Amino acid sequence: MIYEYKHYGKTLNKLNKKEAELLVIDTSMTLMFKMKHQKNIEKSEVLFKQMINDISIKRTKIILDILDINEKVFTTTIQKLDYIETTEYGYDKFLKDVEVNLKNKEITERLSVLN
Repeated sequence: MIYEYKHYGKTLNKLNKKEAELLVIDTSMTLMFKMKHQKNIEKSEVLFKQMINDISIKRTKIILDILDINEKVFTTTIQKLDYIETTEYGYDKFLKDVEVNLKNKEITERLSVLN
């Protein structure tokens, strides 16, 4: 039995092109945050913040494109980000999916050893 990872409410093989691109962005952001936390990269703090900002802007545009929502519907960036967090494409949802995927993979591996 092989566990199929899920993100954005779909298995990976069902993601469209934009969703697959978003998965790369979300994974990259997560790895960058983890590296920053582990290595305390103060000397490149400004660069790190700029990179995360650039990636976040790209992420937001992709999600609004996926949802077919015009950016002008929102009056502020906070409104945009708050709305996105209520959808399957919210970053918190992505992190929860990662956690669930890891647990399910572990369970699947344990069960396969028993068979």
